[in-house]
Amino acid sequence: MNPARALTLFALALLLRVGCMGFSKTCPIGDGVCLCEAYSYKLEDGKTLAALADVTSKCESYYSCATDGSYESCPSGFIMSESQQRCMKAETAVCEGRIYGQRQALNASKIWEPATEIVTTNNGPQYVGYFQTWSEMNTTDPYMTQMANLPPYVTQVMISFFKPDSTYAGGLTFEGTGLQFKSSPSVMRDAIRILKERNPETRVFLSVGGATYENWTGLNAAAAALFVEEFGLDGIDIDFEPRGSDCQSNPFTGLIACATDELYIQSVTDLHNALPEDKQLTAAVFNIGAFGEGIFADALPQGGYTGVSINMLRTVGDLLDSLNIMAYDAGTTYNPKEAFAAYASLYSGPMTLGMQVAFESWGDNVISMRQVVELSNWVKGIGGSGMMLWSLQKPADEGPNAQQISQEVCIIFGLQDCMQPLFPRAPAPPPLDPMFPSPPPPPPSMTPASPPPPPFVFPSPPPPQPRVCTYKSTVRIRTTGCKGNKYLTYSRKKCSTFRVTLQSYKAIEKDWKQSYWSLNGVSRSNMPIRAAYRSSKCNRDRRFLALAEREGQYLRLSVDSWEWRIIPVSDSSCNRVQLYNPNIFRYLSMDSTCSGFRYTRGSGSTFEFRLTV
Repeated sequence: MNPARALTLFALALLLRVGCMGFSKTCPIGDGVCLCEAYSYKLEDGKTLAALADVTSKCESYYSCATDGSYESCPSGFIMSESQQRCMKAETAVCEGRIYGQRQALNASKIWEPATEIVTTNNGPQYVGYFQTWSEMNTTDPYMTQMANLPPYVTQVMISFFKPDSTYAGGLTFEGTGLQFKSSPSVMRDAIRILKERNPETRVFLSVGGATYENWTGLNAAAAALFVEEFGLDGIDIDFEPRGSDCQSNPFTGLIACATDELYIQSVTDLHNALPEDKQLTAAVFNIGAFGEGIFADALPQGGYTGVSINMLRTVGDLLDSLNIMAYDAGTTYNPKEAFAAYASLYSGPMTLGMQVAFESWGDNVISMRQVVELSNWVKGIGGSGMMLWSLQKPADEGPNAQQISQEVCIIFGLQDCMQPLFPRAPAPPPLDPMFPSPPPPPPSMTPASPPPPPFVFPSPPPPQPRVCTYKSTVRIRTTGCKGNKYLTYSRKKCSTFRVTLQSYKAIEKDWKQSYWSLNGVSRSNMPIRAAYRSSKCNRDRRFLALAEREGQYLRLSVDSWEWRIIPVSDSSCNRVQLYNPNIFRYLSMDSTCSGFRYTRGSGSTFEFRLTV
């Protein structure tokens, strides 16, 4: 990086981090007096911010400005909440890790201005859309698919998701790939071909990994490259999201090291080497993956993935053709512009800034149209390539939907046909080749002779039909992994809104009505009740578990909706099922004590439920 660009990045980061507070003081690590002088001030309610949480201790300790910046610790099991200015139980508080008022000011986006000094390579304008394979329609006609009818302003389509450890060995099959298309492989290959014929500038990538598929140690790079070639794709998108990254900052050097560094670097290298030279390799990178070092050392939020992309980009970043920053699922302390600046300090190639249709899978941030406009103009103003969206098919629980976001991005970046919907009504297939026109109809006075009947052929036996499970009426949902016949039930005993728990056989209110009309997340009553397991506070949390809709005294289990899927796990019985939320790629599972439930990425037998009709 040249010195001028480094200086520019430093100035931008400083503006983003502290400009709105009116101070620029830099304090040595551990200097509580300096920190209190720099950060202590009056909150909106008149109280003085006198406790500064130490994120390096996971907020278990703090600097007490009331006692000259002395370093104090909360009682065991408690952490310092800067917003509440007191130690709170760890399970009910959030380690905010930044001065509360400063965070509020940053989130208000009052001081950010387009910083044209940031220089990145621009291959744009680009609009990257992640395509949920499980949301594609089931059809035998490729011209009727969502894929074939995407508008030209979606310039990069990321097919989600392909298993890193795929067993794909070639041919027209989805077996062993992890892709969840309902239509046949030949239909989807033709749909991709049709899309690229209609929109020659659109590129289609195979997105490998995602939050669900994590076995990167078993990466089969050859299988991914073979699939790209077989289906006429333009390259591979790496979505590296393994568990256990456990990134840590060295207290002496200030450098980040992660347990997954070597695996990440090797995965990028292997996929790059497996692809032909005419194919591209992109990466979807973590929201906080460039934080943790230098001027971004204490950028928020902090977590096990802080800096997860740093060493990969330093080592093999030149093998990547572009980055798509997943600038979401990071809560309300997160600054997407700061994340972009952090990645720009590590990578000089084309980058897009990502958005997610609300609700996000983690945190309380809800994207607004104002933010869409502001962020898009900001990225355009600094010379970024464009924007990215997760996902093209995800319905909006709140805020603008995918269509509204996409059209606004299209207009700001000057892309094509911005008024065309994301998923228009599929047009008719092209006419027959003019070299072989259809024969003209016979004159009215003539009746064509009937063709002779074909010779009789003994019909082949019909192919075996897959088992179709139909759920109807009222069901009770019992766990298979917990003793004592515990049922998935709902109650209003502890909270003013519904809560869902696991209760014994004698518990009341354990009937669930099936819902077949709750399609695309829209109920007839348009008054969904989001039922959530609440361990303590009973605060409404629509993100954690969207499970049911209220109808009278019942809660409806949304079977065919976008929110939940009931997945049979037995060929012989429709009553052994898994409950799956495709929005966040998680199965519902019992916790270790069988007292409640949680989300899990697995899909084994321990996560089964049994339906009793």
